[in-house]
Amino acid sequence: EVISSESQESERLSNLAKSTKRIYVRASEFMQRVQDGATRTLQMIPVDDLRLPSQRQMIKLFWEVLIVLGLLALLRAGVSTTLKWLHRKIDPNRDALPYEQSVFECMQRPLEFLSVFTVGTSLAEVVSRPLVATGFLKYIRVLRELGVIIAATWFLMRWVDRIRSRFAVDQRVDKAQVDTVSRIVTMIVAIIATLISFDTLGVNVQTVLAFGGIGGVAIGFAGREIMSNFFGGFMIYVTRPFVVGEWIRSIENEQLDGTVEQIGWYMTRVRKWDKRPLYVPNSRFTTLVVENPSRMSNRRIRQDIKLRLEDLPKAEKICNDILEKLMANPDLDPKQHRIVNIENITMNAICIWISCYTKSVFLSDFRRVQQEVILDVVDVIRANNAGLA
Repeated sequence: EVISSESQESERLSNLAKSTKRIYVRASEFMQRVQDGATRTLQMIPVDDLRLPSQRQMIKLFWEVLIVLGLLALLRAGVSTTLKWLHRKIDPNRDALPYEQSVFECMQRPLEFLSVFTVGTSLAEVVSRPLVATGFLKYIRVLRELGVIIAATWFLMRWVDRIRSRFAVDQRVDKAQVDTVSRIVTMIVAIIATLISFDTLGVNVQTVLAFGGIGGVAIGFAGREIMSNFFGGFMIYVTRPFVVGEWIRSIENEQLDGTVEQIGWYMTRVRKWDKRPLYVPNSRFTTLVVENPSRMSNRRIRQDIKLRLEDLPKAEKICNDILEKLMANPDLDPKQHRIVNIENITMNAICIWISCYTKSVFLSDFRRVQQEVILDVVDVIRANNAGLA
């Protein structure tokens, strides 16, 4: 079936090539007849200043007509079909990457637009040739160049977005960096396309850049808050104190405590523990002290146990027994300290200080291990016939 499908595709493309060749031959014969007829007709007109098109102009017109006919044939055969065939034949990643995720699919919509747009402007140019004295043709040519710029810009933006979406599902790549690079590249493409469009329209690009510099200063004074938020967001992307999905909190503002959901160019959205969204302008993060608990290596268990004064002779043994329990606990990190000591003695109790670290940083695991440590401490106190103060 695969061989049959490929043979049918090859036959269809062969028929398309033969049709294009026949169109080329007929177009050549038609252009020759038009030139001969125009020569005979104009020889009968007694106008001294009327000149025939030169051979170079006729060749240029012929190629324009041929391009239009080729685009029409491409539209008839289908841009999608042609690009899929090219993807199967020349794409080295065709086995690992389907057509829907390839660069050829990014070309499809811009090529369809460019084909229709070029055919339309070419037909408009042919129709308006009698009005050549009015200078209308130069506007059509400028419009055609703008169509090429729009199609190329559209393709590049689709390609950048396709690459961004491909890397976004890769767990080895930081999504924040991917978003930053894709947005910067998109902005660069848009700026370059705008400058090329200005140059095509006959606008002096240097004047535009000079005006943009003056306008940038004015906008900077008028929208300082907007610009500070923009650069604040850029610094978050560059320095990466936190990324999407991490838990952050501030020691200066108790309201800022939750999971980062989105880092935008103007503000960052944080989902608090009561599931309410908190929107923080990015400029606040340039002066705010932010803690990122998601990046901690361990969770610490710290307890202060108070024994009765009459249990002072048993305190040292109780401390040693508790330490043995901590050493035997497999959920505590052996690379971190495990300390059990008498901190001080007050008039009412003996204070025992306990400190250790869990291997897991997840809250559920931490609470479970902490509960086990506390229950072990209670068992040791009871085994030594002591009591809490």
